[in-house]
Amino acid sequence: MSKCLITGCGGFIGSYLADYLIQKRFTVYGLVRKGAKKQYPITGGVLVWESDVLHNKALDALVAEIRPDYVFHMAAQSNIPLSWQNPEETLKVNVLGTLYLLEAIRKAGIYPLVQVLCSSAEYAGSTQENVTIKETDELRSSSPYGVSKVAADLLAHLYWQVYKVKVIRLRPFYIVGPGKTSDVVSNFACGIAEIEAGRRNILEVGNLEAVRDIVDIRDCVRAMGLLMRAGTPGEAYNVSSGKGYSIGEILQKFIMLSPQRIPVRRSSKKLRPLDEHFLIGNNSKLSALGWKPEIPLEQTLADILDFWRKRANAFK
Repeated sequence: MSKCLITGCGGFIGSYLADYLIQKRFTVYGLVRKGAKKQYPITGGVLVWESDVLHNKALDALVAEIRPDYVFHMAAQSNIPLSWQNPEETLKVNVLGTLYLLEAIRKAGIYPLVQVLCSSAEYAGSTQENVTIKETDELRSSSPYGVSKVAADLLAHLYWQVYKVKVIRLRPFYIVGPGKTSDVVSNFACGIAEIEAGRRNILEVGNLEAVRDIVDIRDCVRAMGLLMRAGTPGEAYNVSSGKGYSIGEILQKFIMLSPQRIPVRRSSKKLRPLDEHFLIGNNSKLSALGWKPEIPLEQTLADILDFWRKRANAFK
């Protein structure tokens, strides 16, 4: 049975990925940061190791002992507003954490297929609505988080070029789904659920004009499963739908799912220092391998809202 190692197994994407791989009958080892709050449930059957990607000696020992066939580097500080508040920690986790993992693989003398979670935040975005971003487009981020992901992306590619570490770089666009917290989509759903439960009176929002390419987490992990079989080492792949929705459109779709009137107020506190207007990915490279999004946006949003309704009602 093939062995998989997931760093950041306790995170949003990592926890969904672990569940997917267990269902596919892989042996899954999950690296979870010691002392981290258990925000996302880890599926049964995962062999959990508590450590940190910044503890390079422990990471060396873990990789050498497991000798995985597949590695998924999901560990990251992925909150963009937090990256402005604490850019140093963001760069440490996202850049040094990636370096230490690649070094651990190199020093172990093994050649697993490695998928490194990069980000659409690496791209500059566009000022034109009908332009989709290709993997060959310029990397020019507008946040410390994005800069850290550019560095991790380039490091991963360098280790393929120089050491032949079999790295595939994933550049997912806006990945959402039930259970995710601290992003605009989950904040909308949480706010609406709390208004419905009588725990809040108004929903505060920020920039509603930004256009984003949204992919359901369940479609995202399917893409990662496909790349295990059909991905080419050294390549980068956008995980995107190729369609853009304004944040305001997403808000309206949520409001239409609620039986109640949802009062909305704009707040300057919700705005970022910089924000790309259009960020829509070209997914032709991944679709050529046989992948396409399967879950309709409306279903994704309904599932997210149901998740937050259950949480809001649990506190009644």
